[in-house]
Amino acid sequence: MCLAYQDLPQEQGQVLPSDLSKLQHRVLKAEATLGQKEEENAALREQLKQSEAKWSEYEAKMKAMEETWQKQMASLQMSLAAAKKNHAAGQDGRLDTPSPGYYDSEGTLSMETRTPGANTPVKLSNVGAGRESNGNLNTVSHLAKEFEQRKQSFDDDAKTSWRLNLGSPLQYES
Repeated sequence: MCLAYQDLPQEQGQVLPSDLSKLQHRVLKAEATLGQKEEENAALREQLKQSEAKWSEYEAKMKAMEETWQKQMASLQMSLAAAKKNHAAGQDGRLDTPSPGYYDSEGTLSMETRTPGANTPVKLSNVGAGRESNGNLNTVSHLAKEFEQRKQSFDDDAKTSWRLNLGSPLQYES
């Protein structure tokens, strides 16, 4: 796109060679800047494409984790309901087994289970409903413990995914 002095129509008048040189220099500079900007835009488009692909991957992982968690929750709830049903059917009014509990840091008897690594106690259902046999208590305690372990595992996985997502170069707002 370089202009030569001979290419200019004669009816426009005389163009001084110094003006022509300045114009050619400006055109070359503008073309170079345009080329540089086009390269930058192409690089930014590629970064955007990669970030969107990564974002989609994170969304798919989170959806899969949520579905897994929902299935685990449903399974645990069904197991807990079955254990409660078995316990209710097997309970014959015996009051010879002490109720479950532990002593907390203040020396008072507590009727809660503690989640390992968590500050919030989890209430056992039917704890105050009477004294239970050790077999049924063990089943319910085992289910509650398994539930808390799976919940903690899911929470840890979700935090890890969230931290990875925060480290990505492109942040989306919802």
